[in-house]
Amino acid sequence: EGGGGGGGGRGRGGGAGPGPSGGSGTYNMTQPWDLSVEEMLPAAEALKQQADALLAAGSFTAAEQTYEHALRFVEYEDIFDGADAKESARRLKVSCLVDASECALERGDATRALQLASRALQLDPN
Repeated sequence: EGGGGGGGGRGRGGGAGPGPSGGSGTYNMTQPWDLSVEEMLPAAEALKQQADALLAAGSFTAAEQTYEHALRFVEYEDIFDGADAKESARRLKVSCLVDASECALERGDATRALQLASRALQLDPN
């Protein structure tokens, strides 16, 4: 994951890395059903890295949208094989929710920030 468990450190890396075709594209236009289960966690991680960079640059709306897109790839952690993959998906989901909540708060949308933070707390009350 690289971002820490509860929404901690933000990566300052570049783009989202290679897309599903192995080229230099990103996962921005990719939907979860376009990928195999094995590709979904790396896609979500790449999108989170991209969102982290947008957040660090102060692009709160774009960052929030990218975090929400990443969430689509890890929405159902039970599809992942093995306890480690399921836990990685859950941690990534919590981290994206917390960071998207921060974006909403920075945009002045306290209601949306509360909704996102509440979802994160339901998954991980710690």
